[in-house]
Amino acid sequence: YQRRVRGYTLDKMVVLAAAITTKNGKLVLSRQFVEMTRMRIEGLLTAFPKLLGTNSQHTFVETENVRYLYHPMEELYVILITSKQSSIVEDLETLKLMSRLWTEYCPARSVEDEDEELQIEDCFDFVHAMDEVISLGYREQVTVAQVRTNMEMYSSEYAMHKELEAAKRAEAEAIRNKKIEEMENKRGVGRMAGIGNAGFGGGGSSVGGFDPTGMSGNVDQNNEFGFESRSENPYSPSSPAPNRAAKPKGISIKGKIGGGNKLLDDLIGTGEIGAQDSGAANSSVVTAAPPVVQNEVVNLNIEEKAVISYDEDGNFNSLQVQGRVFLQISEQDAAKIKVHVAHSAGQGWQFNTHPNIKKEAFFGVSDPWLMLAKEDRAFPCGNPLGIVKWKYQTSDDSKSPVSVTCWPSNQSGQTHCNLEYNLGEVLTELEEFVVSIPLPGSAVHPPQIIDCDGETVFDSKNQQLLWKLATVDSSNGSGALEFAVPQANHQDFFPVQVNFTSPTTMCGMEVLEVLDAASSAPVRFSKQCAFEIESYSVGNQ
Repeated sequence: YQRRVRGYTLDKMVVLAAAITTKNGKLVLSRQFVEMTRMRIEGLLTAFPKLLGTNSQHTFVETENVRYLYHPMEELYVILITSKQSSIVEDLETLKLMSRLWTEYCPARSVEDEDEELQIEDCFDFVHAMDEVISLGYREQVTVAQVRTNMEMYSSEYAMHKELEAAKRAEAEAIRNKKIEEMENKRGVGRMAGIGNAGFGGGGSSVGGFDPTGMSGNVDQNNEFGFESRSENPYSPSSPAPNRAAKPKGISIKGKIGGGNKLLDDLIGTGEIGAQDSGAANSSVVTAAPPVVQNEVVNLNIEEKAVISYDEDGNFNSLQVQGRVFLQISEQDAAKIKVHVAHSAGQGWQFNTHPNIKKEAFFGVSDPWLMLAKEDRAFPCGNPLGIVKWKYQTSDDSKSPVSVTCWPSNQSGQTHCNLEYNLGEVLTELEEFVVSIPLPGSAVHPPQIIDCDGETVFDSKNQQLLWKLATVDSSNGSGALEFAVPQANHQDFFPVQVNFTSPTTMCGMEVLEVLDAASSAPVRFSKQCAFEIESYSVGNQ
């Protein structure tokens, strides 16, 4: 239906508000069913006593814009404020039902009752009961008995949530006890080993002194590849061969409580967890960890992140890109090197090298190299070192790696939401492409999917719909999603969040070769390259 909320005039019948007042005009409570300001509702209720006639036999009065229907109850008035187009017969039935609900949930409650907390609690129950009768200004076909049943209804979803929380706590406690037991066992074995070594002359080295990688002494032995942790260095690269498909998993409750299979099936059905998560819970015990690729002595990591913004109409706002190249050397003998790189960055890209890098070998040349300005010096070993960084900012929509638009529209009492993506020209391949669309209200059931390129996952816990594609490239450079929900405000579908990764960077940074600085002999090296989204939003946050 169409309506003009600011003027409170509607094309169809609707209940604007319900209120309880004293016969002197004092407001006890009020519940609005359409958007209106506090000043507006107070003005309407203040005007009501002045409109009542002394000997009037009617139970309604009208003004230029609204109609008041009221029912006297001892020292109170039960009032409905409706549009003048509303059906007065149906509104009188609604008024009678509201009067019965007031008697049901606020029995013998005097406005002068000194027990204010009890009075407020009763009023809240009555407000919840009113919400069962009137939804968005329209009367629901319910009786007092049905309202009473709805108010006292047992929630199976809440029960499942409580069972899940209890299972998580029990699982966490079991893991904690197991870890404590393992630590105590290790302490006992360590004490026994110390006694044994002392008795046999102390031969043999301790476990902590063993260096399986053969790395130099200044490399962190707790890290298999010598990388320092992100907490110590925020620009340190991540592990060299991340498993992008691996997702962090919560505590598994499979088999921990009675009827575990049914509980998981119920959770999957309501969207609390995905089917893939339940499968992972079954196989996590027997599945071996994926093999980790060992880095070379010289390792280079190229990282690039982007912040992209569109407005609700699909107009491009801005793109911000930042990137770095990290160099990590694990042996001192390989520290005197030079790195041959290439990139496709054009006008507007700003590069900056480490102060010790030879700038004339990188800037203003067609064949850039990254080498130390003093050739007799060597790169530091151990921790990753940022040797070059870059940034880029533009409002040119042709530079966006992918565009995403969202178009809600009302059709036949529903809101249809159409989304579309189009791959740009700066990145040829996107991976793990996920679009997160907020769903209006307290969404419990998944929306109706009308058309979809890829797959969708309904996340009822976060009240959003996830549109997923494993890969986006030239074979599926554009795609669309259409779904429908009960009629809602179009603003509730924003902001749309987009996330993806890419094996290449927007500036096209590549490492071609690594040579010895003195002899120009080739040096074996490993490299990783990753582009990821720091923030991509469609619509205001």
